[in-house]
Amino acid sequence: MGSRRFLTGFSLALLLSLFLWGMAAPLPPVEAAERSWLQIQYDPDVSAQTRIHIEAAADLVADMLTEYRLSLRLPITVLVTADQSTYEKVLQQYGYSLESARQTAQHTAGVSLGKRPVILLKGTPALQANRAEVYRVLPHEIFHQVQNQFGHQTTANWMVEAAPELFQVFAREKAGLEEAAISLAKTALKVFAAKAIPSAQQLMSSNYADFSALSRQGYPVYQMSLLMLHQLTGKDFEAVLQYYRLLNQGMSAESAFVALFRRPQSIFAIEMDQYFAKLREKRSPTQ
Repeated sequence: MGSRRFLTGFSLALLLSLFLWGMAAPLPPVEAAERSWLQIQYDPDVSAQTRIHIEAAADLVADMLTEYRLSLRLPITVLVTADQSTYEKVLQQYGYSLESARQTAQHTAGVSLGKRPVILLKGTPALQANRAEVYRVLPHEIFHQVQNQFGHQTTANWMVEAAPELFQVFAREKAGLEEAAISLAKTALKVFAAKAIPSAQQLMSSNYADFSALSRQGYPVYQMSLLMLHQLTGKDFEAVLQYYRLLNQGMSAESAFVALFRRPQSIFAIEMDQYFAKLREKRSPTQ
């Protein structure tokens, strides 16, 4: 019954914002928690404990955005669904085809809409029971909105996912959940343990369908992307932000990369293939 209310109850403020976007969109859940830059709205069936974790994660992200001197032009709306079925329905309401919504609902814990300041979160058992999962998913999706609002450029897939991944690593560290060094070591272990990995050059594609296809095939593309960015910047997240500031000023993705990191991405891909080969060289032939 709560899911039905999620899909049928309007708030005037969100109705107005969606009208301005010129689209018919899913109706928001009740009991919204509002901030000047973020509005979180919950399916009524989302547990109280999950709401507490999400609110705390949002506050921490707000502190990080302040620390990094990031001011979003458009406020973000987060819709938190209660389960996968509702998540799939909401995806369809936002324009996903039936098959695309089904695939997305199966393989993602949340999505950030590319051309709208809207985030959809799937109310998985992990999200509802695990504080760490909230701090993994929400900061990641919020940083996608930072990318959307600061860097309206077509960028390589690895950077599209690496920056939000690094942001959520630092968010979980600030929340006292896991030190960044441990998170990165675990990430490296997953790449080491994978049966096979794509080349770094494959992650340089700007066609996101390529990245998604590799992910659905089980390749550790998110982990590889995170390690690539960490190899490039270390813990200097300011360099990541400067990249998006350059994009926001109109510089092309490749020119911004060269300006900041002193080599083209094609050379960086070769360096990363060497790094991954060294990382995985101690695997046994049967692994």
